[in-house]
Amino acid sequence: MTRPLTILAIALCSVLACRPPEAVAVPDPMLSDPAPLWVPRRVGTFHLGVFQQDEDRSRGSLYRFVGPDSILFDVMLSPGPDLAARCPVACAKDSLDATLRPTGARADGTPDERAVWTEDLAARPESPWMLGRRTVSRTTRDTIVLRTERHLYYLPGTRLSVSGTYEESPARDAVVGEFLRHVVDAFATPPIPLPEPTRAGILASIVGEWDYVGSALLCGPWRHTIRLNADSTGFTVSTPADDGAAPRLVTYQIVRIGPGIVPGQTHVVRAFEVGETGRGAHGDPIMWDLVLDGTDRYSWHRNDWFDDQRSAAVLRCDRGPY
Repeated sequence: MTRPLTILAIALCSVLACRPPEAVAVPDPMLSDPAPLWVPRRVGTFHLGVFQQDEDRSRGSLYRFVGPDSILFDVMLSPGPDLAARCPVACAKDSLDATLRPTGARADGTPDERAVWTEDLAARPESPWMLGRRTVSRTTRDTIVLRTERHLYYLPGTRLSVSGTYEESPARDAVVGEFLRHVVDAFATPPIPLPEPTRAGILASIVGEWDYVGSALLCGPWRHTIRLNADSTGFTVSTPADDGAAPRLVTYQIVRIGPGIVPGQTHVVRAFEVGETGRGAHGDPIMWDLVLDGTDRYSWHRNDWFDDQRSAAVLRCDRGPY
């Protein structure tokens, strides 16, 4: 019995036992309540390297971006201050002030010699965020000056923090500055809506480069590519080999497209893997459902799994506003 992909055996290993796996808690790259956020794959010269989300969404999601000279910046999204009570701007400001106390600050909030400055960030009229705070600090380690930038923003109901430390230089300051100028707008870009659930619209949405959430380097060298065949009756999934050989190619023949395949889902492609001879838990031929949750995310469902069981989420790698 084969599977759609074998990238790190993500979430599908129990298929080998011929029974549905445990339901997977699929990380959600879009926080639709209350701010329409999505996950950019690139911001300036930085690319998304790691995406982690706790099953408890109240703990937030971590996104690590990798820039030139291996500069790392972490972006953390979490529910805004007192989200359940719809915290007004005044209490949100107090919460941000308490959270973003300067590095090396004393208990009374006054900085010591390591803290360079803390300042309010003023939102432009078109900005998606309401409040912003910034702390910059410097430390010296073996004659190397390290600069730490910590930014914290309050969007309606969502807190977005950015932090990173790097060795100062004019070139690094420039690329970091570009990243920091655009990162909030990149996350606050409204998601691209799915097209109408027509055959042509759904098939156009599955084409591209993708990678599983949980990959060691998201959208790195192990991302896979989906292509339609000449008459759009099937598609291939191409995955790089780990030994430098030709990519692993899996071909699927399309059976159905659209709603009515997986309950509650409208953008679905049901297909079988060409050459698959195994049978599912109920004795039926194995069918795989590619379920689009957005133009930039899908997951796999199998015809003998429960309706709410999916593979790990898969994110698009070849499109984004930044």
